Amino acid sequence: IEQARAYEAKVVPIAEGQAKRVFQEAEAYAKQVVLAAEGETAEFLKLLPQYLQAPKVTAERMYIETMQSIMTANPKVFVDAKNAPNMYMPFIKPSKLDASPIVKLEQDWNEASTSGVTSTNDDNDTRARINALSRMGRTS
Repeated sequence: IEQARAYEAKVVPIAEGQAKRVFQEAEAYAKQVVLAAEGETAEFLKLLPQYLQAPKVTAERMYIETMQSIMTANPKVFVDAKNAPNMYMPFIKPSKLDASPIVKLEQDWNEASTSGVTSTNDDNDTRARINALSRMGRTS
């Protein structure tokens, strides 16, 4: 009987301590989830007036911000051009590049997408710029 009481005196405090720790972790997790939900709600409510004024602009901005966060976390970029095979480009950090080729590439892309028709020379120029950017990414 004394051995049982000694075992009880040894095990019960450990079990109570573990139970208390699990309970505190559960309370902390509950608070974390509630605070995260409140933060997301506050962020949504902050965007709501802007969205009501200009839904398309706000939705596009949110899309761009989301894509930026995804692209900065991903080391690879795949470019899907119309009527062309998929091309692989390593992600190039802007600090390692002169921005002028990128700006020209974006201008060419915007012009091509708005006009819908591009000449063969424009396509070749754009491909050459993409290849140059790809090579720059490999050397850095």
